[in-house]
Amino acid sequence: MARILAALKDLPEDTYLLAHNDREPMFLYPKLKALGYEYHAEVQPDDSCLIAIRKPLRNGDPR
Repeated sequence: MARILAALKDLPEDTYLLAHNDREPMFLYPKLKALGYEYHAEVQPDDSCLIAIRKPLRNGDPR
């Protein structure tokens, strides 16, 4: 979780960070929401989790 949050600090707006975690990071989700990130997570058959995270554009452009 710490590595994902650190990588997000330099992520440009409207750019995705893709992460593959060994399990679903339940404690990460509230932190992402509080920081203004959007995310989509998919749990895999081996219980790992693929997560796409992005910071939306400030002007609200939905792209």
